[in-house]
Amino acid sequence: MIKLFLAIVTLSFPLALLPAQNRDDYERYMQESGTNSILFRGSSPLLYSFKYTGTFFAYSPVFEKGELRYNGKNYHNVEMNLNSHLDELYVKFNGSAIVVTLNNDLTESFNIGNKFFVNLKGDDKQGSPAPGFYQVLYRGNDALYKKIKKTYQERIAQSYTEGANNKLERYFKTSETYYLLKGNVYFIIKNRSALMNLYKNEKRDLGRFVRESNLNFYDFKDEAYVAIMNFVESGKR
Repeated sequence: MIKLFLAIVTLSFPLALLPAQNRDDYERYMQESGTNSILFRGSSPLLYSFKYTGTFFAYSPVFEKGELRYNGKNYHNVEMNLNSHLDELYVKFNGSAIVVTLNNDLTESFNIGNKFFVNLKGDDKQGSPAPGFYQVLYRGNDALYKKIKKTYQERIAQSYTEGANNKLERYFKTSETYYLLKGNVYFIIKNRSALMNLYKNEKRDLGRFVRESNLNFYDFKDEAYVAIMNFVESGKR
């Protein structure tokens, strides 16, 4: 439904300046890429041809090199980026305009820069999140995951200048949800209290650690949550 909607929107607005994937570039890549060529047999990503603010990518429109586990094999030095609107992983040939959407079912894990993602395909554990790509913030006895979702929205940009026309603004809104896998149960972590309450035996020492460490749960939530996990599992209380 989302792709159908965006396809309709694409026909309704003039094309933006987007890189073309010409046949010569593709054939050159297939000759030069060796084992990585298997990655480029997928489909081209959907083109967002209307103007918008923000980005549908997880963090940045910039592709970064990383490692990829795909269809049981490891691929190295691959330029990738995650579309968090459609939950699709894009790969790009270095120095080329070729971009391909990977098959989600075959994509097991990858890292974009220093951020590591896994494909959680759903299981029978209580509270299991919906299948998709999740950033791994911490893995030890317990695991902390982060889901980044970009939602396409529209609004009328109000102008209070006399005679000015109100304009339709299209943008991607970011939402982030944190999941803690503790034992065989997933818990949604809405705030620091929700995380700390799951470790009641350590709560007093953990509270002191949070105060003394001056953790910033607003601007650096990921780092703060990871610090809590490290403290809980390190035994250094």
